[in-house]
Amino acid sequence: MRPRWLEFDLGPGTVANDYARSNGRIIHQVMTTPVISAPPGASIADIVDLMMQHRINNLPIVDRDRVIGIITRTDLLLVLIRAMPKRGTTPPEDDLIRKAILAELQSQTWSGGDLIDVRVSDGLVELKGAIVDERQRKAAIVAAEKVAGVGQVKDGLLLSTDPFGEGFIAAEKAGTRSRVPLVLLPSHITWT
Repeated sequence: MRPRWLEFDLGPGTVANDYARSNGRIIHQVMTTPVISAPPGASIADIVDLMMQHRINNLPIVDRDRVIGIITRTDLLLVLIRAMPKRGTTPPEDDLIRKAILAELQSQTWSGGDLIDVRVSDGLVELKGAIVDERQRKAAIVAAEKVAGVGQVKDGLLLSTDPFGEGFIAAEKAGTRSRVPLVLLPSHITWT
């Protein structure tokens, strides 16, 4: 309950709106308008700025007028905790970062074994190689970002399609590239 003088200062419209939002029983009576949202490619900093600027705790992520997710303050705290260095540790050198990322990738069944290479320079990670599913790109970037000392991840992965089955992967494992159909996207390069 507000003091009367504050209600007078705020005006009857603001007070009525607050009452309706506090006591409403139907969604449109209690929801925040206008809708504040962010695109899927927004940075964590952009999302934090929006949440602070509009004093909201949750932020819908919208792609082509369709809600595809929601970011909560809890999600942001988890990101912060993972990003914080552990006490008394120093950032690993580039070689250690590369080894840690390669070990993580090779321990994952989705990574395709040795199809993804990692280059590191001053904490800048570059992922190179081939993936067969677009979801592998996201997972590989996440695997690299979670390693201590990584400043930025550059995506150099190429999506490969193999119209004849497992030819490309089998050829890579065998160490040969001859006579294997391969189409690399998005550059649309074809070789056999």
